Amino acid sequence: MTGIALASSVSGAGAVGAASRYLLDLVVTRRFPRTVPRGTMTVNIIGSFILGLISGLVAHHHLASVSDLIIGIGFCGGLTTASSAAFETARLFHQGKTSAAAMTITFGIGTSCIAGAIGLGIALI
Repeated sequence: MTGIALASSVSGAGAVGAASRYLLDLVVTRRFPRTVPRGTMTVNIIGSFILGLISGLVAHHHLASVSDLIIGIGFCGGLTTASSAAFETARLFHQGKTSAAAMTITFGIGTSCIAGAIGLGIALI
């Protein structure tokens, strides 16, 4: 795949990931309205799982590394959002909702790491 074709593929996958993030965040937020930003945590957990799975498949089952670029950097990069998680956590701290902010940090990062490890573990089977 040429550089331009790969960049186009990564960009297209990123657009699909970003649209997926928006829609999933919308559904989760409407269904479970709470102080804690569950939509952002949900997309980060799902994206971490997918990235762990794809990375493991590329490393251990010889899936084409271009898949890692398109799905990992493109789709998962568009789907996940550290900046929104940071903003939402800072907003909670600013509003005096320290417990919710601490839960967002602990649960969001912790479960994302666990999801990535589970994805990688499944790929190793």
